[in-house]
Amino acid sequence: MIDTILLDIDGTMLDSKSCLLSCLKLALKKTLDIEVPISTLESTMGMHEKEVAALFTKQPIKQQELQDSWTYYVKNNPNLPNLYHDVQDTLLFLKSKNIKLGIVTSKTKEHMKNDFYKLNINHLFDIIVTSDDITHPKPDGEPITYALNQLNSQKENSIYVGDTYSDYLSACHAGVTFYLASWDLSADSSLDKIKNRLVRFADLKTLI
Repeated sequence: MIDTILLDIDGTMLDSKSCLLSCLKLALKKTLDIEVPISTLESTMGMHEKEVAALFTKQPIKQQELQDSWTYYVKNNPNLPNLYHDVQDTLLFLKSKNIKLGIVTSKTKEHMKNDFYKLNINHLFDIIVTSDDITHPKPDGEPITYALNQLNSQKENSIYVGDTYSDYLSACHAGVTFYLASWDLSADSSLDKIKNRLVRFADLKTLI
């Protein structure tokens, strides 16, 4: 029986993909003077910002400049990303059923302040694990394992929900069943082999 549900944020609960990618595009132009199509940048979803920066430059100083610029554009974006349909209602339903809820994200605490924390739903989660809380971020299994340990949850009674191949690998490495959030997927053929899929966020209600 499932008693613990861990969730990714971007592309899973928060409709933030267009914001993140457009801001990354701006940061790449400003920092490295390169134009990269949004369609190309989609493959970076779910990656830690340091990994993303390393894809475009090998210079540590430029990598940090790119990360800082990306953070600046996201922080100053006038349009706050919204939750996907039924997210808040579903979370409230799951809490009413005493399901332990957690977040496992590649975001830093600073990035969380820029968007997710502004939505004022932190109180619905029993734990929030950012990349600042662990040594090895996704696709390593450490963030999920850390969350489960803090919640005193067993992996056989837990699931992780995300929208990227990195999320899938993290769940596999942690030995946790993975469910793909399929409502806003990037074009990634590696996701085709994933069998467990949620068509809408509210489908989580059927798993408990």
